[in-house]
Amino acid sequence: MRKELTYCVTFVLVFSVVSSAVAAPLPVIYTTLDNEASITDSGGAIVNGPASFVPGAVSNALSGNGSVYASWDNTDLAGIFDSVWDNDAGSTVDLYFRGDHWDTHSGDSGLWTVVDRYGGSDGYMITSVRNGSLRFPYKDSYTGYNEAPHLTGITLDNDVTYRLTVRQHDTDFEVYLDGGAYSNSSPIYADYTWNETIAFPQYNAGPPGGREMNIGNRSQWFGGTLQSGEWVDNVRVFNGYYTPAEIGPIPEPCSLLLLSVGALLLPRKRR
Repeated sequence: MRKELTYCVTFVLVFSVVSSAVAAPLPVIYTTLDNEASITDSGGAIVNGPASFVPGAVSNALSGNGSVYASWDNTDLAGIFDSVWDNDAGSTVDLYFRGDHWDTHSGDSGLWTVVDRYGGSDGYMITSVRNGSLRFPYKDSYTGYNEAPHLTGITLDNDVTYRLTVRQHDTDFEVYLDGGAYSNSSPIYADYTWNETIAFPQYNAGPPGGREMNIGNRSQWFGGTLQSGEWVDNVRVFNGYYTPAEIGPIPEPCSLLLLSVGALLLPRKRR
């Protein structure tokens, strides 16, 4: 891919399909993380900047330093998710990440997360690395139901670019990993014993009160920013239960110009 193509579209909020020929599902949100504009143009903000961008899976990626990350507040999340999200359809998060010290990694490094902070009734969807292992805490603030798969048996190699796809629907939860010794032809982890669908975190007013989406941090309340030598790239979030094959690889950036933004809502296929 020619580098100049990566600047055609830095961020897209997708709410409609412009052609029946488009077979792959469309993300509710997609950010390339090529540069600051890919974050700020969507209403996001750089926290503890300046941010650094390094070569990633395609073009650039958001680089960690133990402090900097990208964040979207509740107002942004309401505009992106609340009017279109269907909890019964499930969720799929797809992203690329890399690190140079997973064998000695300590603490938490948040990749993508949405958190509603409300004391003991927190709700969250977290994709992260803890002590060199993938970890995925999910909690429903309405019922208190939670799951926190910690994949200690999955070895992450240093200096390998991974594509991570995490999907959840009702009792089913699956993780796909492509890169190094792993292939997205089948999940590396599956659990079919969840008791219910996890609701997308909704804003709860009242102290401490708050909701945010972060890339590169678990949240301002939980902490766990990307460390030096780690990066995250091309984050896509889908409202549906999809395999990597169904959503396909990173789209050609200029092809995103064919997508209409917000004009027409089409019914979502429940899986």
